[in-house]
Amino acid sequence: MAADVPASDTDGTLDIVRLAKGLAPALLTVLAAVYSLVAVCRADSSTATEAEWGAIAESVRKGRTPDELIVFAPPWIDPLGRQYLGDQMTIAMAARMDSARYSGIWEIGLNGERAPETKGLASDKIEHAGPLTLRHYPQVPAIVTYDFTAQWRSGKASGPMQGRPNLSLEEVGFEPHQCIKVVPRPDQTAVVAFSQVALGSKIVGFVGLADIFTRRDIRAPGKLALHVNGERLTTVVAGINSGWKRFEVATKAGIGDVEFHLTAVGPKARDRRICFAAEARK
Repeated sequence: MAADVPASDTDGTLDIVRLAKGLAPALLTVLAAVYSLVAVCRADSSTATEAEWGAIAESVRKGRTPDELIVFAPPWIDPLGRQYLGDQMTIAMAARMDSARYSGIWEIGLNGERAPETKGLASDKIEHAGPLTLRHYPQVPAIVTYDFTAQWRSGKASGPMQGRPNLSLEEVGFEPHQCIKVVPRPDQTAVVAFSQVALGSKIVGFVGLADIFTRRDIRAPGKLALHVNGERLTTVVAGINSGWKRFEVATKAGIGDVEFHLTAVGPKARDRRICFAAEARK
């Protein structure tokens, strides 16, 4: 096995972070263009008018606080919605791991469509404008005891891999996600280990395969195994069509050690870009 390499090694880190930040707007622009193409192809007479979109957007601006999320349903109207509410939506919001840390969700749905982020929540505001429906859902935001994604430099990387783990904005399942990217060698496992982690009652995370072109050319899956204090708690297989795949495990509150084992499954799994994000929550 290769010698341990600190993920926090600053050699080249600054350049990677700067490059990621520089490419972030470009990546979102490309994704927006793809979504826009789909939106134009699917738009028909049921699509809302400019005045209807404007009325909904004005209501969001008047009622929304900075710690609330904006979502669209179905997903293909996202680029249409951003024309009116893009100034309210940050890159961090677009590239979020999930919606649990927000204190509320503003959902704009077309023709009665609902977003998965609001499942199980009760709305306290409903407004209609033509085929559009605006709903506001308050929620109790998750309390995070440790953010592995934000603390990625604290991780210690080991095992055969291409380059080093890094935090980047990636396309996973045709969506932007900020995540820790690891590229294990084919049929090998790389490990990113975090010591002295403040654990809560659970660890929630997501994993997926980055980059549409490598998913097209390389069909082998990736795999994430989560270990806490030396015990494997779950294994998640990320295939080329899995998208951003959720996992959750129960943990005992306290200080512990957490390892993410990333495997490029099979000898043909070259350049298997496995991307993950995770949080320990109270």
